[in-house]
Amino acid sequence: LTEESRRVSENYTLGFGTFIDKNIGPYAYEDPIRRGNPCYSEMIDVDTGEATKCPPAYAFRNEMNLEGSLEKFERTLRSLSVSSNIDYPEGGFEALLQVASCW
Repeated sequence: LTEESRRVSENYTLGFGTFIDKNIGPYAYEDPIRRGNPCYSEMIDVDTGEATKCPPAYAFRNEMNLEGSLEKFERTLRSLSVSSNIDYPEGGFEALLQVASCW
């Protein structure tokens, strides 16, 4: 994406936001252990010896403000962690609303 952006134009701004889902039932886990770590399982990663861990659910997070740095955009994407929720992420509509209201 960044290489194509450079090829097409030198005049651009990029921003980036993420969402998982609303942090309430029935969208997210209500069990306190899984609420703090939705990817929790009894299984241990054979490489690290640790339990699977991922961030708690949230409706929307602005990860990067609009700016013209493709390098910052790449760093932002690489720094993110994948997470989980219970159902399909209809929280995406909430995220789109957040993006529209921040524009």
